[in-house]
Amino acid sequence: PMTMRQVFVRPDFWVRWFQFLLALMPGFGIIYIVSPMMMSIFNASNGLQTTASFVFLVGYAAARLVSGLVVGPCISASRFAGGCIAMQTFACAITGAFLLSVPGGGRGGERGNDVSAWVFVVLIACIGMSLASLKVMIPLLALDIGGPANIGLITGLMYAGGGLAAVLGPVTSWMALASDAGRDSPFAVAAWFGGGAGLTAVAMLLHLAKPRLARAA
Repeated sequence: PMTMRQVFVRPDFWVRWFQFLLALMPGFGIIYIVSPMMMSIFNASNGLQTTASFVFLVGYAAARLVSGLVVGPCISASRFAGGCIAMQTFACAITGAFLLSVPGGGRGGERGNDVSAWVFVVLIACIGMSLASLKVMIPLLALDIGGPANIGLITGLMYAGGGLAAVLGPVTSWMALASDAGRDSPFAVAAWFGGGAGLTAVAMLLHLAKPRLARAA
């Protein structure tokens, strides 16, 4: 088994660690504030906020189930994770662009456009599904770095990166949401989603670079 110091000097470990940190931040930034986002951007009713949260969490749970069923028998963990990261990159970019076209929701007193709200729900559900699937992949991808003898140590360190993402994601998304409180359009939230697309794109580049670094190690 490797020591923690030996793990820390491996470039392929840090590539995977930062990959998960960057890829998990957008999902964590959404999961805790679905209802505030719906209310702030679309002036959604309580019923629509509840339904949006339900759809998001059902997609999240379904993604965990599908990940467990298909990874291994049908597709490798690395390819599946790459597909999830690619999907999230597009979903974040589309969401950011979409929000720039959304008027000030119902901030003027009228309820927001339900069609726009449901488009938003579908897009963030895709991001939530990516979050769920990538969390399932962490122990499996840890095997690529240290093998079965080191899976406990490396998985724990990977979860530490996920924990950092679980802090940074909600903090930054809440700051963006608060910044839009007095504006006519959700510009800051749209920019946050655009930033999420950029972070996930970097995570995708790290994912593609991982095999080369593994061979070099």
